[in-house]
Amino acid sequence: MRHEFSIYEHLTSRGVEQGIPLVFGLFKDVETDAMALVMSHVGKSLWELRTDPSTIQVKVSASVKDAYLRIMSNIHDAGVRHCDLRPENLMLADDDTVTIIDFDQATINPSTEAKKREIHLLGDLLEGGILYDSKR
Repeated sequence: MRHEFSIYEHLTSRGVEQGIPLVFGLFKDVETDAMALVMSHVGKSLWELRTDPSTIQVKVSASVKDAYLRIMSNIHDAGVRHCDLRPENLMLADDDTVTIIDFDQATINPSTEAKKREIHLLGDLLEGGILYDSKR
């Protein structure tokens, strides 16, 4: 959880504020050592919003897809690769605001090729493709 918090701090320090949740803080219970990363509510995941729950495919409008790709490009420009893109980590609010969450697997300073692969995989996922391995 500390790693994920540090990634959010890194992103905001690089000017990425849209497309990621607002993080209020990382809190640790002194009695139990339990930790909590407290963030803003950003809608429902694409997984929850599937029109057909019997399928594992998701598909979004062109404008929503473009918004996710812009956000991912900004994340990459900040020197971060998500490494765990899947419908459960792609959030959509009622007003079509898109947010990417769950940066616990993220890496700093990825290669250009790794970022290109991640953008391609995100595009495939949003067009109804299936994302098997986000680390490719």
